[in-house]
Amino acid sequence: MQFWQQLDLNVFRTIHLGWHSSFLDLLFLVITYTGIGQVQLGANLLVFAVPKSRVFALPMLVVWLLSGLVNTIIKHSIERGRPSLLEWALPQEPHKHSSFPSGHTVTSFAIAFLLVIYLWPTRWRWPSFGLVLWALLVGISRVYRGVHWPTDVLGAMGLGLASACFTAYLLPLNRKTLQDGSLGQTDHSVAI
Repeated sequence: MQFWQQLDLNVFRTIHLGWHSSFLDLLFLVITYTGIGQVQLGANLLVFAVPKSRVFALPMLVVWLLSGLVNTIIKHSIERGRPSLLEWALPQEPHKHSSFPSGHTVTSFAIAFLLVIYLWPTRWRWPSFGLVLWALLVGISRVYRGVHWPTDVLGAMGLGLASACFTAYLLPLNRKTLQDGSLGQTDHSVAI
């Protein structure tokens, strides 16, 4: 266990202090804000406003709510100190609750993985992985900004994936639904 704690500390120090630059400060500030609930809810409203993507609006809202709820329950059940409490850390934002898991990261990965699952049988399969890259950058931003441990982000990735799979199971989209949305599909089914 001590090995993993030391690895967590070393990776945190490398990203938080070792990567420090004014350019990355600004970049990760912008990226981290895309992981907050209000921005993600706004993105969901934009998805709903575009008729061709409207089919994803309800599942995105459900996965956002589900992953946020799971995050809150776990965060209040596991008391883990934030790395910003280290005397040498330079957190770039205040923190309120326990560190595990990263809420920004949970919801970002939940949305990203859900859309990858839905878009897998379409011509948007490979471009949808840009969403996973975005979610990964949100997670890295949380470490860079000094408010989460790397393992908070890894745990959040897993919770996001579980939330996405559960939501896709509850709200499966079939080929006809995707075709009606004019996304273009292949011969694969989207339902899990």
